[in-house]
Amino acid sequence: MDSSTYRAKELTDLIQTDISELQERPELKKFFHNIKQVSAIGSDDVAQVWAHFVRSNLKPQNSGSYKLELFYISQNDNGLKAIVQYHFIDLNTGDSVEEFARYYDLKVFYD
Repeated sequence: MDSSTYRAKELTDLIQTDISELQERPELKKFFHNIKQVSAIGSDDVAQVWAHFVRSNLKPQNSGSYKLELFYISQNDNGLKAIVQYHFIDLNTGDSVEEFARYYDLKVFYD
């Protein structure tokens, strides 16, 4: 297992905690609780590993109205910083309805 895979475990832990808080925010609650589809891609080799291995505590709903696209960005060569872009798309209209990004510093696990 390479270091990107190990960092995926740590990033998963950070994202799960973060999503638990985000999905209870009034302005985001309707999106997080109505996800039907989730897709994930990465911007480079390290971020591709994250997109494949990082798991969130999101549970898609058959009756959901939104697709959540997660875009992972490794901010430096050794993958110690991550940016995750959250993009919600209305499945009925195809319109982008919400988008934001979160920054995660993984070097705290290695100091």
